[in-house]
Amino acid sequence: MASVHDIMTRQLFSLWPGDTASEALDYLRMLNIHAAPVLDEQTHEPIGVISIGDLTGDLDREKVSDRMSTPARVTIETAAVHEAAHTIAETGLHHLVVVDNDRRAVGFLSVVDVVKALLHPSEGAEKSPVSVKVAGSLEWSDHQRLSASGLLAAPDGPGVFVLLKVDPGRPEVFTWVEESDNVRERLAALLTDPPPRLARFIEADRIRFRAANAESQGQREQVLREVVRRSTAG
Repeated sequence: MASVHDIMTRQLFSLWPGDTASEALDYLRMLNIHAAPVLDEQTHEPIGVISIGDLTGDLDREKVSDRMSTPARVTIETAAVHEAAHTIAETGLHHLVVVDNDRRAVGFLSVVDVVKALLHPSEGAEKSPVSVKVAGSLEWSDHQRLSASGLLAAPDGPGVFVLLKVDPGRPEVFTWVEESDNVRERLAALLTDPPPRLARFIEADRIRFRAANAESQGQREQVLREVVRRSTAG
């Protein structure tokens, strides 16, 4: 029987309690997702969940910690799917944060994930990490460090790029996608003046990028939507 690990979404987008509420809303909209776990910055343990519905009204000067729901309901990655289904049924929640044996967040589980697994148990295969090379017909660069030397691999002109957070021994995490009139200049701006969401990871050399040249605005927007769809499917 499939386990939670087999069906969870492993491209885990998360927020910190100190992120601003307005930034959180922008991230959720950009990634076209409805909710995200909120993690302790030091331990990466889930402490809450924030959804689009939590981010209404005046968000000025408010933090994620002011709007998130707590506690975060979790399920361990080794649990059977039917156990997670019971938890969802008992709580009425639409998502569960998936943790490992150390209670570190490793994935996100939705009602849709569970229903699909119960209706089609033979299709409970593990989801693979984001593969931007299959998004559209563009020629994507290899993984590059977001560094002064790494930027030389980025198109010096219009295109699309994705940012991926890397941790030793863990799947890469889709973090950012954007189209730009000049990819190299935009990446350079993120490197020199990163938003708070990325700053600590760039400083720790945990951000990689992949980029592709695309002259047409329409093509860039289409690929952008496709990357987001593939990365947040499920």
